[in-house]
Amino acid sequence: MSSKLYHPPKALKPKTANRPKATDEPSKLDTPSIAERDELTKRESGITTNSPMRLRMEEFIKEQQQKIVEELEKVDGKKFQIDTWTRPNGGGGISSVLQDGNVFEKAGVNISIVYGTLPRAAIEKMRVDHKALAPNQASLEFFAAGLSMVLHPINPMAPTVHLNYRYFETENSDGTSNAWWFGGGTDLTPSYLFDEDAIHFHKTIKEACDSHDKEYYPRFKKWCDNYFSNKHRGESRGIGGIFFDDLDNTEKDQENAFAFAQTCLKAFLPSYIPIITKRKDMPYTEKEKEWQQIRRGRYVEFNLVHDRGTAFGLNTPSARVESILMSLPLTASWRYMYEPEKGSREQRLVDVLKEPRDYIFRGLSTPKSSYQRQVINIKMATLPTPGAFLTSLLNTLTSPSSTSPSASTTQPRPETTNPLQSLPHSQRALLTTMHVIFPPPMLLQSLDLLDRGLVTRLVLHKEETGGIEKDTRSEAGSENTDKEEENERVKPPQAGIHLSSSPRAEPPALSPHIYQVRSSQSKPRFRRSAASAATYAYANASAERSYIVRLASWNCSCAAFVFSAFPCLPSFSPSSVAPYSISSEGGREGKDIEGEEGGWEFGGLSFDSKDGQGVPVCKHLLAGLLAEKWGLLGGYVTVREVGREEMAGLGVEG
Repeated sequence: MSSKLYHPPKALKPKTANRPKATDEPSKLDTPSIAERDELTKRESGITTNSPMRLRMEEFIKEQQQKIVEELEKVDGKKFQIDTWTRPNGGGGISSVLQDGNVFEKAGVNISIVYGTLPRAAIEKMRVDHKALAPNQASLEFFAAGLSMVLHPINPMAPTVHLNYRYFETENSDGTSNAWWFGGGTDLTPSYLFDEDAIHFHKTIKEACDSHDKEYYPRFKKWCDNYFSNKHRGESRGIGGIFFDDLDNTEKDQENAFAFAQTCLKAFLPSYIPIITKRKDMPYTEKEKEWQQIRRGRYVEFNLVHDRGTAFGLNTPSARVESILMSLPLTASWRYMYEPEKGSREQRLVDVLKEPRDYIFRGLSTPKSSYQRQVINIKMATLPTPGAFLTSLLNTLTSPSSTSPSASTTQPRPETTNPLQSLPHSQRALLTTMHVIFPPPMLLQSLDLLDRGLVTRLVLHKEETGGIEKDTRSEAGSENTDKEEENERVKPPQAGIHLSSSPRAEPPALSPHIYQVRSSQSKPRFRRSAASAATYAYANASAERSYIVRLASWNCSCAAFVFSAFPCLPSFSPSSVAPYSISSEGGREGKDIEGEEGGWEFGGLSFDSKDGQGVPVCKHLLAGLLAEKWGLLGGYVTVREVGREEMAGLGVEG
């Protein structure tokens, strides 16, 4: 046995220096961010009415984006380009853009979901409007979600429209909610102002606001007028709409505020689709397109200089610049010291932009500083008589200063094209007004008579006009004096009652104002039989009938004119009809259709409409009047020379 003794190994002592004691607290884990918690909620339970408001807002704007894009694609006929993108710290967005479309030059409907952190400087700046934000915070997590849309149509008659609705929320470091608010609005920016479009747009928005609070529309409209203003130009960007921000729990609870934002966003399609549908195919000139480009330049100025949303987006870390600048038009123009022509439609728009209007109650003298309804007395101006109104309407329609062919020169009849298609939108609107004013479908029937060549202007043969076709004023002298004395000798005693003692001016060479209009009825096609002999004979005679129209004396030989001139009175009595009288005030003595100083009046020598009554008219008379006053339609009239005997016979026949 070895002399060395066996020594067992020493037991190892456990190292307890770094081991936690049983009484130590467990280490704290990092609190998940808002983005991480929201992703977990979406995966586990989806989005319900009990979900956080930020998730419900995100779901809502995605649904509305899809609906709006689908409707706009129906209008344009082309598809939007859809881009989905994500952000490193959570969130992302969907950009839907249509460029070089059939209706829209550029259109964008974007949504963005942003998770981030507000630094101390941003918190202090936002506390000015949101006292709920905790003071003395080094940073705050925030969430922002919104839908932004800008549509720039190709046609300058169609307005640009902007829309944005958003939700903002901040959170404390322990995960509790800190503050929240909604914001947004929509506004219309036309290059050419149509009052009916402005009224429809504002009326639709007002109805959406009124369904939640009657004070919202006047308050948010004023806010919109003040916000969307190019202060360096001294004019608004457009004709307004509504704009609101910081709608938080100081006014409404979260559910009611969310419901209001939902109603406003859903009101967009009914507010704009009828307008773009009406204006997208209207004719326009190169000059009107240039004006649109100038107005778009002003749009760009506001977005880059004054818009807070653009500034916020560009200053956000990892910002998607393409989506932020989506609001800018594809083309724009700046002209040095450009001023629109005075009295033009362009100048009218500028005047409106310098002084915002109340488009719903625009007839009231409501101060711009207050939108409260007021009871005021309105002194109504004297309304024109029907004859005076129609005279003004036709003078405007046939004005030689219009862009259509001159009314003073008879244009040859085109072979294939419809001359009315070349009319500017202003004259088309006047035709629509006439179509509504005259008994339907009288205007269309009168145009049909001209188009079918059924209207003939009757003029005396040159050899029988007694000098009407030539200027006889150069032959003045002793012969004229002798003729005047001869006329005085043969004039009957009562002539002074009817004839003016002053010499009458020579009548115009081609203004006899007498037309022959053939019936537009076609000959009967049914087979003649003994039972229908009388009906066949009457229909055949009617198809070959013609009517005599005298514009100067304002009458037509057709039965329709007679019924128009002498309507059936329900309670007629001789005492109920005032006798006609001729006086120097309001009388017609010494006037013909040419009126005073070379003018004319709808109704010719007729006394109708003097007391506010309507002027009798029929399709034959209206066709002759349009041919007489509007050179554009003069080529649709046949001119026929007749002798005195035939002219007299036509007079007896009429």
